[in-house]
Parts: sequence; C-alpha cells; structure tokens
Amino acid sequence: MERICYKKQSKMGLIIGLLVVVMSFIIFSGKVFADSDNIFVEDNANILTTEDKNYIKQINEEVFITLPGEPQYAVVTLKSLKGFDSIESYAEKKFKELGIGNKELNNGFLFVIAVEDREYRLETGYGVEEIITDSMKEDIVTSEATDLLQDEKYGASVMMISKNIEQLVKLKYSDLDSAKEMVVAEKERQEKIVKMIFIVVLFFFILAALVAIIYILSIMFIRKKLTKSYLAKELVGYIYIDKTNAILGATKGASKVNLSEAIAKKINRMPNKMKFLSNESDLKNYVAQFLLIDSLIQYCKQFKKEAPYNVSVYLDSKHLDTLKSELIPISSSFDYPVTVNPYLSDVEMLIVGDYVEIVTEKHRQSLKIAAKNKKFIETVSQQYASEKEKQLGRIDYKLIIALMVYYFLKDKDLSDPELLGQLTINEASLEKAYKFAKKRKKEIDSDQRQKALNDLTNMSLGNYYMHTMIWSSYNESSGGSSGGGSTFGGGSSGGGGFSGGW
Repeated sequence: MERICYKKQSKMGLIIGLLVVVMSFIIFSGKVFADSDNIFVEDNANILTTEDKNYIKQINEEVFITLPGEPQYAVVTLKSLKGFDSIESYAEKKFKELGIGNKELNNGFLFVIAVEDREYRLETGYGVEEIITDSMKEDIVTSEATDLLQDEKYGASVMMISKNIEQLVKLKYSDLDSAKEMVVAEKERQEKIVKMIFIVVLFFFILAALVAIIYILSIMFIRKKLTKSYLAKELVGYIYIDKTNAILGATKGASKVNLSEAIAKKINRMPNKMKFLSNESDLKNYVAQFLLIDSLIQYCKQFKKEAPYNVSVYLDSKHLDTLKSELIPISSSFDYPVTVNPYLSDVEMLIVGDYVEIVTEKHRQSLKIAAKNKKFIETVSQQYASEKEKQLGRIDYKLIIALMVYYFLKDKDLSDPELLGQLTINEASLEKAYKFAKKRKKEIDSDQRQKALNDLTNMSLGNYYMHTMIWSSYNESSGGSSGGGSTFGGGSSGGGGFSGGW
C-alpha cells in the first residue's frame, strides 16, 4: 500500500515539475517574442528592463511619429567593443546596418553604450545634425546621468539620456513651420547633390566623347597622309604587341593588322607628332621599320625549324638593331606608296634568314649560360636551406629555394658569362636571401604556393631576365533588425553627434 502511494507521489511530482518547465518556457518565450517585436532596442548588455524597452518603442511609435518627417531613435547596449576599433566606428556601421530614420531625410538617432569599455556614443543622421550638436552633450548626458553610470546603474542612466533626447527633439520640432522648413531644406539639399552628381557625370561623358572624337579625327588625318604617300590603304601585315591590354582587347604576341592604321596610332602617341609628320626622311624610316618587322615575323611563321624560339627573341633590340642598320637604308629606293611589303622579296628575305640563323645560335648559347648560372645559385641556395629547414613539406621547401634564387637573380642578365663573378655569395648574403624567402612564403596563400613555385621555376628567360613577381596575385584580397509592426526607414549616418565616457 505504501509502495503504491509512493509511486503516485512520484508521478505527481514529475507532472508538477513538467508543468513548471513548460510554464517557464512559455513565460520566457513570451519575453523573447516581446523583445523581438521591438526593433528600436538591442540590449546585448542586458541592462534594460521590459518597461525601459517599451518606453523607447513608445518614443518612436507614439511621439516621434507625430513629428514632421517622423524621426526615429534607437538604443544599442554592448558588453564590450571587442572586435571594433572604436565606439565611433561601431556606431556608424550599426547606424548604416539598421537604416535608422527616413531614407530621404536621414533623420535618425542612435545611442550606443559599451559597459565594460565605459564609453557611449550618440550617432545622428545627415538631416538632423543641427538638431543635436556637440554643444548639447551636457543637456543630454547630464551630471546625474553620469553619476548613475559611475554607480553602475546603467539602465537608469540610459533611460535618463533617452528621455533627454526625446525632450530635445520635441522642442526642436515644436515650431512646426521651422520643422517643416528643415525637412524641405534637407530634401532640397539631397536634390542639389543628385543634380551635382548628374552634372559631373554628364561633364565627364561629354569630355570623354570629345576626346574620342579628337582621337578618331587625329588617326584619320595621320592615316590619310600615310596612305597618300607611303602605304596602300588596304595593306596588312604583322606587328608585335609586347604586353597584353585587356581594355583594348590586345593580346601579347604577333598580330595581323592594317599597317596604315597601326602606324597612325603609334605616331598619334608621339608628343611632337606634327613635326615628325613633316619630316619625310624620318617618316619613311619609321614606316620601313614596321615593314621590316612584318617580314621578320612572316619568316619566323613560315620557317619554324630555322626560327625555333619565340618571335620576341628575334625582335630583341640588341639583335634587331643590326638588321635595321643593314635593311632600313634601302627603304629610300622603294616605290611609294607600297602595295606589298618590299622586304618580302627574295633578296631581302635571304638577309632576314641569315639574321635569324645567327640570332638562333646566339640565343641557344645564351640559354646554356643562363641555365648554368641559375643552376649554381639553386645549388648554393639548396645547401643553405637544407641546414635551416628540417620540417618543411616538399612544396614549401622547394618554394624557399626558388625564392632564394629569385632574390639573387632578379633584374640580372642570366646570359652574362661574368654574372657569377659580379654576385656576392657568402654567409651574410645567403642569410638575407633566406629571410627574404621566408617572408615572401608567408605572404603566399598555402593553396597558391604550387602556382608560385611553378611560376618561379618556369619563369621565361626569353630576354634572360627574371621578371618581377606580383605577390598580391598569390593571396585572396579580396541588415537591419526586423519585427512585427515598425520598421526602420533606411536612413544614413552623417558622422555627427558626440562620444563620451565615465
């Protein structure tokens, strides 16, 4: 009998316990839902009562809503500013995030307090910077409010400050005519800004159009002179573009173009183009250079076995100047305006072929010297790095060595037989190279290190120089509260207001 009573009492206790939990959940949930319905308060520091939050909501929905432009006021409390540079930067960012005030009038106010940092900030929108200014700080954060903060009565202080803001805003808006004038003035200010932006954009558009028209007319004028005396208008040929231009759609390498148009564009960039155009001898020589390059590129394309390297090798000025000195002078005997490239004749192409053969052999020898020089630097760098690095993975270890090689050889002519004698390779220089490599490796994202290693290892030696690396290419750079009823209007912060502490 006693056992039965005990079981009944146990069941009754369990039921009562469950009821308590459920009631607590309902009460707690009710509080949460009540808070989520109030977009004007974010009490992260848990210093405000339900009555406090409701009062701030009433300021907006019962008082400010009756004022011209319907200004808005919000409060955010924080335990600390951890993760932010300053309370000013946090307040400005939060203001923009919430969009307090009317979007067109920017008439919002935001009060932020960071308890542990002992700081506060009143942030105001563009349109109400004159409503509350720095000079009104003592009228809002009074000595009594400061005393409450020092006594750690944070909620009471925030409410005193909020009520002071409420009274000041009401006072400023009490003169209905002046308040309406303020709203109209803000709208006019916004309209002036829009008009100014439109005028500036229109000005630059017209300026760009004028520049484009002048450019086109200039090209037409130069091209007309070229086609009248030097080149047939339809004559096409190859030019070499030494760098990629994504804006103009130009790709690095040999490209077939209309020669008169390409030459006109080059001349148009000259600072003394009119003087240059009036000199017949200089102009003939200039046109002849384009014709010579066209014949050289065509030879390289036709006889790939005799010209196994990239065409840029044969266009290198330290080689090409010799060919120019031999063939440019004969351009004076051409029958102008030329309808076909005279350098494509059998006699001139034989000279071009001899030139290509000589340059090919020179380049082959230069590559051998460059490889030998680079191999020596790789060996000494590897020996030094092996003593320093014991735990690195394969890619990181190879990257360190490649970066040390880059340190020593950047901007150096690897084809110079005397290069190694010009370099200082000792304990001190190796240590500097190693520190450089360690620093650069840290700047390269782990998932980009294989790419960086490949670029360093396969760096083009077409001109026997290691190119400058662009390190940034190896690393990544790369809303408001909601609730039932009221919403913020999308206002912007003007950076106005004031800050303080206690």
